[in-house]
Amino acid sequence: MKKYLIIFILILAGLYSCEKKQNVNDRISISEAEKLIKNWVYNDYGREVNTTVIFHVEEITSDEIWNRLHAQVYALSLRSEDGNVPGYGLNGRRFFIKNQQVFDLCRNYVWDWPSNKYVVVESGSNGSYFYVGDTLNNLVVTDLDSDNIPELCFSLNSGSGKIRSHLICYIHGLYNQYLVADTAFRLYTNKITKFVKEDDQHVFAYQVNDYEESKIGKVSLEINGSERKFVFTPQD
Repeated sequence: MKKYLIIFILILAGLYSCEKKQNVNDRISISEAEKLIKNWVYNDYGREVNTTVIFHVEEITSDEIWNRLHAQVYALSLRSEDGNVPGYGLNGRRFFIKNQQVFDLCRNYVWDWPSNKYVVVESGSNGSYFYVGDTLNNLVVTDLDSDNIPELCFSLNSGSGKIRSHLICYIHGLYNQYLVADTAFRLYTNKITKFVKEDDQHVFAYQVNDYEESKIGKVSLEINGSERKFVFTPQD
């Protein structure tokens, strides 16, 4: 009896090892990501893009993103044949790829005057879009509402001249929810906004420049029925 129990345990261990190895091998390559992103650009993006544009894709997936979200994140840069940056609103965009599906992390938006806030719209459907400020890849995995469904928190910018920074919470595991905190920080020269996490429920926003960084507040998720609201609370 003991002999069969040992054999059974060894079989289970072997199956677990194979499954773990297979999960690691599930990661797609740069060339596969480029194909998926190109397909998204040419078929799902709301604007027509010249097929001669040169794509450059860079993976920026952290270990935490892969281990907890089982997904990969890529940064896209575009060049035309003459070396210039084409104006499609795609350069610098970040993409979340999971199960061979591409999700845009730099959504388009409109300013809704009646509600006095930014409203996210379909990618490519409007000339205004959130973009990545500086070269900071500050993507933080959280579980702000302790529901065991991790979120991906990050900051993006909007505007030109008067630059504003926005706090975003992306919840892929809850119907691809994309939440923008109801605030926008005016940025001054050489400043960016980033998240610093103490743990999954204690996440703080900082503004950073070349010389210093200062805490400006914290973020949370408020739940009202099936709806979630991404909330920023300023530092006292």
